[in-house]
Amino acid sequence: MLTDGKLTQANVHTLIMHALYNISEAPADGSSPPDAVRVDGIVFDYGFNPERLADTREDLLAMFAEIDPRYFNENGFSFLFLGFDKDEKEWTSTSMTEGTAHGFKYVESFLCLALAQGLAKYTFPRALWRLLPGGAPFVELSRTTFPVTLEA
Repeated sequence: MLTDGKLTQANVHTLIMHALYNISEAPADGSSPPDAVRVDGIVFDYGFNPERLADTREDLLAMFAEIDPRYFNENGFSFLFLGFDKDEKEWTSTSMTEGTAHGFKYVESFLCLALAQGLAKYTFPRALWRLLPGGAPFVELSRTTFPVTLEA
């Protein structure tokens, strides 16, 4: 494992920085590397190195133990609460409830690492997100693999 498996902002940062391509690995024209595992996030799009992405799986599955169980059903649960653990404590060191985008970035990164490995999926198409509470997607998590769908 790359981390101690606890759901923290620092651990998610470690995983995301490990899995993303480095600038030196990007093609000179600025495009994504051809083997990149691409994921459409909520705000950001990600291109992961496939080998290094696979290195994060064990850590993610360990972190899932701290996630609210409502995410592990076929209806999923709102992304708006993914920054809170099963005990309703925020796991980002920068509060999402204070309107800061900093904490959101780590929650989205966590989700996209899971999406890229088939451990998460959006339960509604992006076109319907605006109709959901807060205009945010609902997300379903799984400890086994969904068929991988990387576009929202």
